[in-house]
Amino acid sequence: MAGIEFAQFYEAVHGRPPFPWQERLAALALAGDWPATIAVPTGCGKTSVIDVAVFVLAAQAGIPAMQRTARLRTFFVVDRRLVVDDVSRHAEGLAEAIETKAELQWVKDQLLRFGGACALRGMCAAHRGAARRNVP
Repeated sequence: MAGIEFAQFYEAVHGRPPFPWQERLAALALAGDWPATIAVPTGCGKTSVIDVAVFVLAAQAGIPAMQRTARLRTFFVVDRRLVVDDVSRHAEGLAEAIETKAELQWVKDQLLRFGGACALRGMCAAHRGAARRNVP
């Protein structure tokens, strides 16, 4: 299915291995079994749920759309402007890593089927802009 394992992907992006719960989430998501909620303590890497979603989409890129469990759109919903900005920066960094790091070439090639990692940047900028317009 995947050209690399989630732990390899994560470490190539962030320079450190994923938390065990992130690896378990990736395995669940690859099997099409996303949890209804994700409840882990502050500072344990919840923002990297985006990494999981992107990795799973890349891993399932060759599967016909009606059989694929990965979604083309991911919504990361928070009610704090500061967190919205952090999540946007995280996604922009993820896109940059996918676009530039040789060890992530397989992921980049798979995501090109859907418009590439650059789609993360446009999405983030739009959400950050929308959040700023709506918050006094």
